[in-house]
Amino acid sequence: MEDSKGDTIDHVYTDFANDWDIPEKLTMDGYSSQIGKNTTFLKAIRKHEVKYHLSAPRTPNQNPTKDVLKK
Repeated sequence: MEDSKGDTIDHVYTDFANDWDIPEKLTMDGYSSQIGKNTTFLKAIRKHEVKYHLSAPRTPNQNPTKDVLKK
C-alpha cells in the first residue's frame, strides 16, 4: 500500500533503476502518486533528469506497456 506522497511507487522506481538502469523517458497516466506536488516519485525522476509524458485520460493506447501487461 502506498501513502499520500507515493512512497511505494518511489521504491518500485528505485528498484527498477538499480536493477536495470535509469530510464531516459517515462509515459505515465498521471495518477496522483506519480505527479503530486511533493511525491517522492516525482522528486526521484527529476533528480535523475528523466523526461516524462502524461497520457491523456482514458487513452491507454498512448502507453504501449499497457498492451504488454494485458497479455
